[in-house]
Amino acid sequence: LHDLKSPLSVLRVYADLISEGAKRGELPNAEHLANLSREIDLAEKLVNVGSAAPAPARPETRAGHGDAPAARADSPPASADLVEILGSLATAYRLSLGGRRRIEFIAERPELVVAADPVALQRAFRNVLENSVKYTPEEGEIRIRAGAAGPHAFVVFKDTGIGMSPEERTHAFDYAFRGSGAVASGARGKGIGLAVTKEILEANGGRISLSSEAGFGSEVTILLPFSRGHR
Repeated sequence: LHDLKSPLSVLRVYADLISEGAKRGELPNAEHLANLSREIDLAEKLVNVGSAAPAPARPETRAGHGDAPAARADSPPASADLVEILGSLATAYRLSLGGRRRIEFIAERPELVVAADPVALQRAFRNVLENSVKYTPEEGEIRIRAGAAGPHAFVVFKDTGIGMSPEERTHAFDYAFRGSGAVASGARGKGIGLAVTKEILEANGGRISLSSEAGFGSEVTILLPFSRGHR
């Protein structure tokens, strides 16, 4: 349910845009329709992920992740293009915010293909971006940058939001933790976004870290292994 909030809010934006155009007698924008279809597809996949019964742990399960069975030897490894995912995500959120916050996306390469499940990455990136949007005041800025760092691709989310104190940073990835600034902002939340994101990324061979200063925003850095042959 937590992960469905993002595609549902984006669906509303595109549905409203198409509806407003129809009132003016305009045909639906092809890009809006494509993005609408993409969000519906993601929502359906998230529902399937959430409704799947947990499988019992097996010896071949990856160490440290009892709920993430190892891929079958005859299954092709999952891969995802960070540029495609982040580009469409930045566009969707830019439209949904209507200029109230600036969202910028910069990719250092035309494609960055990593060895990770694309739906899992959607969940992780949206959780981080949702936090940035939620805790960045209007007229603030969120920058997303993606590039290469040796055998890994990196993604950096940097915002001009409320930030965290050093003590709060040590608990940022704990379940149900919310900093004093987050509580004082009045924004609704349960403090599970970053904790879930950390689990998702580590299950896909990735890492996440946070740097932040109270009153001066936050910077979340994600590292993911490149897909074979795409380093």
